[in-house]
Amino acid sequence: LGNADIGSAAKALREIIVNSGKKVHIPESFVPWYPNLTVEHKGSYAFLKIADGCDNFCSYCVLPYIKGRYRSIPEDVLVKQAEFFVKSGTRELVLIAQDTTVYGKDIGGDIISLLRKLNDIEGDFIIRLMYAHPRGVDEKLVRTIVELPKVVNYLDIPLQHYDSQILSRMNRGYDSEYIDRLVEMIFSIAPDMTLRTTFIVGFPGEFDEHFEKLYDFVTKGYFTHLGVFQYSREENTPAYSMDAQVPPDVASLRKEQLEMAHDSISCERNNELVGKVVDVLVDSPALRDGFVIGRMRQDAPQVDRIVRIKGELKVGEWAKARIIRSFSHEFLGVAEE
Repeated sequence: LGNADIGSAAKALREIIVNSGKKVHIPESFVPWYPNLTVEHKGSYAFLKIADGCDNFCSYCVLPYIKGRYRSIPEDVLVKQAEFFVKSGTRELVLIAQDTTVYGKDIGGDIISLLRKLNDIEGDFIIRLMYAHPRGVDEKLVRTIVELPKVVNYLDIPLQHYDSQILSRMNRGYDSEYIDRLVEMIFSIAPDMTLRTTFIVGFPGEFDEHFEKLYDFVTKGYFTHLGVFQYSREENTPAYSMDAQVPPDVASLRKEQLEMAHDSISCERNNELVGKVVDVLVDSPALRDGFVIGRMRQDAPQVDRIVRIKGELKVGEWAKARIIRSFSHEFLGVAEE
């Protein structure tokens, strides 16, 4: 099937089951898969996919070759889907794509226009922007996030590295000086902005001096949330045949060192919340009776911190919880009346 006619997947599977054979379907051009994107959703949050494909062609990534070029879903379709989610009880819309910042470039729109239209939807919910490419995060976007009441002051900006030489080999399109200016700009406009990022360690050509620059940058504590990935060698990507491949054991050690450095910062920062009452969105029941799992506004679902709350609370409701204990990636709290 490929990725040009996703909407035909169900039909193709039915034909395969009935006819007990193989099926090859290669459309001549991309067939939109979103016209009937109005499925209901049950839960506190929902992922709203705003585009598919990617035009960045980072040297380590195979996604542009698998998913094809960037294709935005029209605003009216997304607004309709978001309305269905909200009416179904969704309290948080999480906007995702390979790169959310270039949304609309292929259809005459932009991410700011989409954020404003989603913000205008009636209902009690919040909006979170994920996967914002560093090149697309500008002053206008940051000010829009701060301005719109339903959009959370949260940005997920996958930097992937800090050293300029490694960033160039990755084909990321920016350097360490750009990152410094970007971080300064964000916090000058929104001092309370929560930042998430991801880094890749062990990329071909990453020697000790390159990793040390990344390590020193992480220890500055700009990021509330941070993910570290060990470089994975993908065939048919430029990075696959690059020289100076890093031994897996070295890359693994660097991953552990970076995670430990950030965990130390997180533990200290999280400990400051002990004894305080925070607002949490209840996501699910916990395995232990009498407990639920929730998140603060500063935390995205599935990847950031959680709060284990003792109390009879309903999924999908905002509640107040007093934090009684903190760890590097989660909290323990009790529901406040």
